[in-house]
This record gives sequence, C-alpha cells and structure tokens, in this order.
Amino acid sequence: SRGLTSEIEARQFVNKEVFYPLDAVDGDDLVGNITWDNFIGYGVSDENRGFLGTITGVDESTINVLLRVDYDGEELLIPAVEEFVTDVDHIGHLLTVSLPEGLIDLA
Repeated sequence: SRGLTSEIEARQFVNKEVFYPLDAVDGDDLVGNITWDNFIGYGVSDENRGFLGTITGVDESTINVLLRVDYDGEELLIPAVEEFVTDVDHIGHLLTVSLPEGLIDLA
C-alpha cells in the first residue's frame, strides 16, 4: 500500500481518530503506549482459575480502573492492575493474570 504523498491527502485525517493494528507494531514500541481500552475484545485467563471471559469494556468511573469481563453472561469486574498481569499475547488477544485469592468469587 502506498502512503500519503501530499499535504492535501493528509488533511482528511486532521482531528480524526485513526487506528494501526497492534500486530503490525514492533513489541518494543508498545511499552508505555497501551491503555486498558486497547484490551477490549481480549480474553482473560487466570493462572489458577483458567479462562474467565472476554473484556467487554473498561470502567474508569472510580479511582480504580476496572476491566468489565463477560463470564458466561455474568459481568466480572477485575481491577486493571499491571502487577496482576503475567502475560500479554497481542497475536492471540489474551491477557493472562494472576489474581489474589478471594478477589473474585465465581460461585
């Protein structure tokens, strides 16, 4: 594909939100540039509980950011804490976490 070749072509993108696929970005360029919103649509797997569900949204209405996860039709709210994240697979769209015991009750 060809890039933009003139200022006139580029003007159509002024004040517009544009997207670039994460899988096309060098992993080293991602450090510090990803927000929790980038993980909407990713699966979440806990090291002890297994697959929890899919991230459907991010709740920033409180001091603690929460990931909204669809767990078999129920909504789980998981704190968006970097220390809980043990692995991120941008190709497979999977966030692996290690949540403290008792943080969520799936019963």
